[in-house]
Amino acid sequence: MDRRLTVLETRFDTILPTLATKADLAELGAEFASLRADYKSDFGNFRADIQNVIISTHRWLIGTIIVLLLGFGGMILTMANALKQMRQPIAQAAISQPFAATAPVRASK
Repeated sequence: MDRRLTVLETRFDTILPTLATKADLAELGAEFASLRADYKSDFGNFRADIQNVIISTHRWLIGTIIVLLLGFGGMILTMANALKQMRQPIAQAAISQPFAATAPVRASK
C-alpha cells in the first residue's frame, strides 16, 4: 500500500507543475483577445479588398457591354447603308428595262 501511495504521489508531483494555473489561463485569454482583434481588423481589410475587386469587375463588365453595343450598332448601320446602296442600282435597272418573261428552250435529241 505504501508503494502504491508513493507511486501516486510521484505521478502527482510530476503532473502538478504542468497543469495550468489561473494566471496561465488569464494570460491565454489575453492572447486570444489580441488575436481576435487582429483577425477582426484583417477580416475588415479582406472585406474591403473583395469589395474593390467586385467594383472593378463591374466596371469592366459595363465597359465591355458598352463597347459591344457600339460595335454591333456600327455594324448594323454599315450593313444598312451597304444594302441601301445595293438596292438603288437594282431598282433603277428594273425601272429602265421592262420585264420580259422568257421560257427556257429545250434542245431536242
